[in-house]
Amino acid sequence: MKQYMPINKEQLEKLPIETQSAILDTLQAYEKVYVEYANGQYTTSTGISITCHYPDDHKFIGIAYWQDHYTREEHKQHIAVMNSYSSPE
Repeated sequence: MKQYMPINKEQLEKLPIETQSAILDTLQAYEKVYVEYANGQYTTSTGISITCHYPDDHKFIGIAYWQDHYTREEHKQHIAVMNSYSSPE
C-alpha cells in the first residue's frame, strides 16, 4: 500500500493560494486535512471516502496535519475561538 507523506510547509507553498488558505483555515479547527486533485481543481476535506469511479486526472495529494503548520499554543487558541462560537450564552 502506498504511503503518503504529510503536506509540510514547503509542499504547501507549491499549491494554489486558495488551496493553501483552505488547508490552513481547516487546520485551525481540525487535526488533519486531506487534499485531492480532480476535474482540474484541488479539494480539501476533513474526511475521505472511496468511490467506484475517479476522474482521469484524479490524484491524492496528501494529508496536512496541524502540527506541521501551527504551534501547540496556536492550535489551542484556534480551538478556543471555535468553541466560543458554539457555546450558548
